[in-house]
Amino acid sequence: MTKRTQAARIQELVNSSRGEVTKYAGEVLAELYQGILKLPPVTLADGTTARVEAYYPPQLDEDGQHHCGIDVRLSSGDLLEFTVRNTGWERSFVKQYAQTPPTGPNTR
Repeated sequence: MTKRTQAARIQELVNSSRGEVTKYAGEVLAELYQGILKLPPVTLADGTTARVEAYYPPQLDEDGQHHCGIDVRLSSGDLLEFTVRNTGWERSFVKQYAQTPPTGPNTR
């Protein structure tokens, strides 16, 4: 197999895997968002309290990236804004290419 053919095969594998892995991003982000909103207020090191508020719910942008926003309201009235988004993915090929153990008794 030539280097060019190998590179094309690897790119094809990466492209097909991206969709298989990232299809869960929206559902995972929705669960994370709801979990973050349920956090109780926290007390910071200097005694300031902070509580989480909804900013905007999970959504899909024109580039196909999932993201959501949360606000953190400080006891002083100040506000911190955070955006949470899926920043990458990784595919495990171990299971796909792992050798399966023999199912029957060992014979020679």
